[in-house]
Amino acid sequence: MSNSFLELSQILTGFNHLDAKIAGIYYKELHKLNGPALDLLLAAFDSKVKHQPGDPEALVRTNLWSDPTYKSACQSIILAWYNAYIAVDGATVWVGEPELYYEALLWKAVEAHPPAISGGYFGYWRYAPEN
Repeated sequence: MSNSFLELSQILTGFNHLDAKIAGIYYKELHKLNGPALDLLLAAFDSKVKHQPGDPEALVRTNLWSDPTYKSACQSIILAWYNAYIAVDGATVWVGEPELYYEALLWKAVEAHPPAISGGYFGYWRYAPEN
C-alpha cells in the first residue's frame, strides 16, 4: 500500500488517525476495482499536494476534488472509509467484512455504535448512564 493513500485518506475523511491495516485492505480493493484511476489520483496527490507549500486540505479541494478526473476516485475512498463498501460509478461493487463495517468512520462521525452492537449487557438501557 502506498503511504500517499493513507495520507490522502486522512485528508478526505477528516480523521487523522486511520488504521494502516484497514487502509491496506481498502487500497487493495480499490486498486483491484479501478487501479488506473487510483494510480492517477495518487500520482496527482504526490505532485500537486504532498510536495507543495500550503494547506493540504485546501490543495486537495482545489487540485483533486474539483477536478472531474479525480473526483470519482476520491469519492470511492471516502465511501470505503465511512461505510466499508466501494462504489464505482454509483454501483456498489465491494462490501467489506463485518469487522470493517463495525470500524467504519460513520460510527465515529455520528458518535454512535453500529446497529445491534450495544456495548452493554441485556437490559443495560434500564439504568441511567454514569456519565
